[in-house]
Amino acid sequence: MAQVVVVLLLIVFRMTILSGGTEVLLHIAPLDPRDPLRGDYVTFRYDISQIDSYFVPDGIRDNDTIFVPLEKHNEYLVVAGPVSKTRAEAQDVSNIILKGTVGNIFSSGEVSLAGYLMTN
Repeated sequence: MAQVVVVLLLIVFRMTILSGGTEVLLHIAPLDPRDPLRGDYVTFRYDISQIDSYFVPDGIRDNDTIFVPLEKHNEYLVVAGPVSKTRAEAQDVSNIILKGTVGNIFSSGEVSLAGYLMTN
């Protein structure tokens, strides 16, 4: 009986995540699907994983935690405003926020990041 209860609790927990979450669509682009050493494979890059220098204020460094406001454009999410180091500033612009970690700052000022979505 305890095993059945544990399995049911796991199912209910996952269902609450799915029912209370916000569905988002991100535009993706494939990256180099062929490699001579590894063969054929698929790797995706999200459009919002590289942020234009226009949206990046001074003072952002590698490994900083940043908040990126997003908005729906057509059916996909795009960057809605400047990134910030605090969630409150990002919430002023949008209710869908990407919390990310700066992976690399390019010489052009663009930022690559890895993160996860947060909503109000």
